[in-house]
Amino acid sequence: MIQCTYVKNMGQLKEIINAGMPSIYLGAKTSTVLPFDREEEINKTGIKNLVVLSQMPSKMEVLKKETEFSLVKVQGGVSWKDLREFCQSKGLLSLTSPTEENALVLSGLATSATGERCFGHGTLRDQVESLKFLDYAGLEKTLTKSKAIDPWFKKDELDLLRRYQDEFNHSYKSFKNGPFPRLESEIDLMVGTEGQLGVITEAIIKVLPSREKKFIFLKLPCWEDSLEVHLRVAKWAQEKRNMVSACELLDSNSLSVLPDSERPFGSSGDLIFLEVNDDEVELVFEDLTESLSEIEPEDIFLMDANKCHQLRMSVPRYTFERNSLMGVLKKGTDVQVAVSSFEKLFEIYRGFTAHDVPYNLFGHFGDCHLHFNFFPKPEQQELCDDLLKEMYKKVAEMKGSPFAEHGIGLFKKKFMKDFYGENQYKMFEILKEKLDPKNQFFPSGYMSMKY
Repeated sequence: MIQCTYVKNMGQLKEIINAGMPSIYLGAKTSTVLPFDREEEINKTGIKNLVVLSQMPSKMEVLKKETEFSLVKVQGGVSWKDLREFCQSKGLLSLTSPTEENALVLSGLATSATGERCFGHGTLRDQVESLKFLDYAGLEKTLTKSKAIDPWFKKDELDLLRRYQDEFNHSYKSFKNGPFPRLESEIDLMVGTEGQLGVITEAIIKVLPSREKKFIFLKLPCWEDSLEVHLRVAKWAQEKRNMVSACELLDSNSLSVLPDSERPFGSSGDLIFLEVNDDEVELVFEDLTESLSEIEPEDIFLMDANKCHQLRMSVPRYTFERNSLMGVLKKGTDVQVAVSSFEKLFEIYRGFTAHDVPYNLFGHFGDCHLHFNFFPKPEQQELCDDLLKEMYKKVAEMKGSPFAEHGIGLFKKKFMKDFYGENQYKMFEILKEKLDPKNQFFPSGYMSMKY
């Protein structure tokens, strides 16, 4: 039987690490890639302990506040909601904005979460100046973005590091995350490695001065019926990152779970919304109407930040409630592709709609990074697994990133074979030997796939 330990202080955390028990260290049970409700599946992996860090003492502190940017130190059990509210109270803006606000910030680092504002402000990895972690001996160490990762490797390992980096840069450099960690700066030992090499305890994150935000909504046809306007918007958005912080899609199926009173603008099709600074709304609106004449002016609407935030929270909440009532389990994708392959990704998702399984599509439209979710009945589970398996083969052929922000965990390891070669497997082996010689940190994660 798996033990579940809620850690309440640094001393207790170090004791657990020093005991060397094979464990998963998690911020809160919000992960979509770990089967918390199916303990027998975790049991099979040899993991003995779920170490929950949400009750660790939390602390936030502004270290540097300037007109261009500020630095905030985050320690312990700080959620994204906590960070957002703290920044607001200091006149600051958090640059990462995940939908699941109860997840912890430091866990987001482990999975390299991104969220909506990545479009205009870069990934969470880009925003981290430094971090601290506990190693296999329970010792706290510091990593900084300014230092290259090379000193962590022996001379005879550097050729492998270069091959590994070249393969990442060739296919995934412009993406939020690739199927394997970036490994350029030393912070990449922890960012995106899913807790397989240590436990993150602190991060110093860049934030910006707060500015009043507005959201411009575009009403589009359903993507299943017509893609022309969607693709035009995607191309238009690529040149607007200096004015648009977020460019998001909510398809008609995502919106269908909302009560009529909460559906924006009585929409029957898809919605794309843009987060823009209040003082730049007119500029963006003018550019939209000039560049995208296919969208009628009456199909462009404004919404304030609070109302848009409520909408973004309502869609997953009502979706979860519906799924619970129907007794279905979500099977979702997290794929990012190049702009040139965006239409191909949509066509794959179009093919999914022919199988009489309920679904929705939403996500980070400007980054060509969408989440297609199946909601299968028990007898449809195997069908969906087969469809996803074939899809990920096509994504590998397109040089797309299979899981761009939510991690691989246990659920998605079975789809990763086509994305790894000898250089990746050898690098994972070296990293585990260096940083996890007891194989105690998430020992069944993707770094152990070869075995």
